[in-house]
Amino acid sequence: MNRNAAATVESLLPDSPHDFAWLNDEQEDACRTQAIWPQGCELLVVDHYGRGAEFERSCRPWAKRILAIDDLADRPHDCDFLLDQTLGRRATDYADFVSERCRLLLGTEFALLQWQYPANRYRAILRRQASAKIDRILVSFGGNDGHNLTPITLQGIRDSGSRARIDIVIGEGNDNQDEIAALSQSMPNAISIGVGVTDMASWMAKADIAIGGGGVTAWERCCLGLPCVIIATADNQRSIATALEAAGAAELLGDWRQVTPVQIAETLRALDGDEERRQCMAGAAAMICDGSGANRVAMAIDPPIAGDGAAIALRPATRDDADVMLAWQQDPRTRQHFRNPKAPLPCEHLAWLDAQLSDPACMLNIITHGGAAAGVLRLDATGPATYEVSILVAPAYYRRGLGKAALHLARRLVPHAELHADVRVQNDASHALFKSAGYVGTDGRYRLSPKKLLGTSATHV
Repeated sequence: MNRNAAATVESLLPDSPHDFAWLNDEQEDACRTQAIWPQGCELLVVDHYGRGAEFERSCRPWAKRILAIDDLADRPHDCDFLLDQTLGRRATDYADFVSERCRLLLGTEFALLQWQYPANRYRAILRRQASAKIDRILVSFGGNDGHNLTPITLQGIRDSGSRARIDIVIGEGNDNQDEIAALSQSMPNAISIGVGVTDMASWMAKADIAIGGGGVTAWERCCLGLPCVIIATADNQRSIATALEAAGAAELLGDWRQVTPVQIAETLRALDGDEERRQCMAGAAAMICDGSGANRVAMAIDPPIAGDGAAIALRPATRDDADVMLAWQQDPRTRQHFRNPKAPLPCEHLAWLDAQLSDPACMLNIITHGGAAAGVLRLDATGPATYEVSILVAPAYYRRGLGKAALHLARRLVPHAELHADVRVQNDASHALFKSAGYVGTDGRYRLSPKKLLGTSATHV
């Protein structure tokens, strides 16, 4: 961790309820850590490019489970969980680096974002859909902006002829604040400068386009459906930026060493005059990351346990689930409580599934029991912090507690939101299910307040 980042973290630690200690980076080993906390820990999280299997193995005597965070896939790990948020990351990338017992948490569905990003997602996406032109530009290259790209970007915006409002976000440790302030005063645009902001999600939500780096903040922009012009500020950002451009969510200008104000100006003019392209970028970005990755990681580490000892989980549905989902929908035992009693044809089902998978307002999940598909749980956004819940448990898994466990997991997946459900009058089982999960209501309309959070410890059902 660099000095500026360490200072930021240190300022937050006094408010934390947890014990903490600073280690001297490479010079501290597992023995030193064990001496600080001789009682050991339930979960050790290792997030360090210089640490791998050797360090993790030495921690085994006092760490019950180990979570390693990586994005390079270039070294062995001795861990129980491996988290890699890289877009398009595959299990084969770690085949030679982890054991078979390691649970891989791969891709942007596990991106570790603060709760403010999914909380702002619905409103931000609606704003992008209604935006006909670029009225507001966000410029942010991280707190330090070590390559001083903010002034170059401002020059490019000025040369583009854009009169959009500009929001600049920099860190308190930025050494070029005076230069940025002076350049801002010379520009015809209305400009706001945020120093050390703590509500970055709200700044992103207001923007029509962003210009910034290609680091992990890219997932924050994607969650809010924010199109971005990327300048790679480090070598390990190139793969992220390239993947985002290939997905249609961003425009990659190149490496920070070569980018000029002329390039920025030309790119901004082209995007400003192409509303359709910006809308496509916004939609592609929103589909990459929904912001609930941290909750998915927590649920993977601490899942509900069925009476037979199998873990119950949620995973995002894919088109590969089409056949099993259709079979469930056509089963008369599940179909009897659907709003539409007529089972869909295969072509109708595929069209419906494709629409759900491409809708950023829909979170379509497969319920799993010991890794096997066992049902569907759908969350449809109906407002800025509200979701309608729909649930289907496969007949083969009736009376195993999967429905209640899945509703508990839905609460953990979107803890910031109010959940509601409409249940048909004659569906006694669903009435009992939602009531048992803490939902309240009458006449078949149930809701669960975001303040009524269920526990995060393992639940036996």
